Amino acid sequence: MDIGVILTFAKENGASDLHISTGEPPIVRIDGDIQKVDMPALSKEEVHSMLYDILNDHQRKIFEEKKEIDLLKETMKQGVQEGMQTFDQAIYDFYMQGELDYDTAIAYADSTNDLRLRIKFDTPGQEDREEETEYKSTFKIREQ
Repeated sequence: MDIGVILTFAKENGASDLHISTGEPPIVRIDGDIQKVDMPALSKEEVHSMLYDILNDHQRKIFEEKKEIDLLKETMKQGVQEGMQTFDQAIYDFYMQGELDYDTAIAYADSTNDLRLRIKFDTPGQEDREEETEYKSTFKIREQ
């Protein structure tokens, strides 16, 4: 099975989520309803083949270690030119526009570490800010 077929189906049907697991057909969320796609259950080999076609080396390593991976944030970060934006990107924009101060921006960030690093390296005069690590997941692909 080609990942492009599943992604095209999801896009054409207005799916907001796509879940891919071994032993199950693809699952989509359309208008808030979760439904199985009318396709055969995916084998472990099919899931690996599909994922390895779209994952970079870093993502593959995470998937191999955790047997699941969250792709939503990375997809949204790459889709800024398409009009998509993560919550942290919006917070950063408000921070840069002076609408939020540093402490408020960090307090409300989805990933404080990512926002701290972006402010530190993308904003002049912020190189001395301390760093902290926090990760949250929102969308996962899981191997069973």
